[in-house]
Amino acid sequence: MTMINAKQCRKYAVECKLLASSPDISPRQSLEQTIMALNWVALADEIDRDNARAGSAAFPPRGGPVVSSNLACLTRHKAGEVTA
Repeated sequence: MTMINAKQCRKYAVECKLLASSPDISPRQSLEQTIMALNWVALADEIDRDNARAGSAAFPPRGGPVVSSNLACLTRHKAGEVTA
């Protein structure tokens, strides 16, 4: 299985932003989609930073809830819960 890349994350962010602006969803769902979009962008930025440091021998500690929540979002997306 191929790891997700920054370009794919940004694509999912755009999809979430489109869903957030849809008149067919509730304000709560719109807020959730907006938050998911922000998390996708954060994950894309983190992937870009990691790729930029790939040649470095000293990696700073990773972690934080952003990665975990984005992985949960990806799981929901792959399960078909998020569609454009």
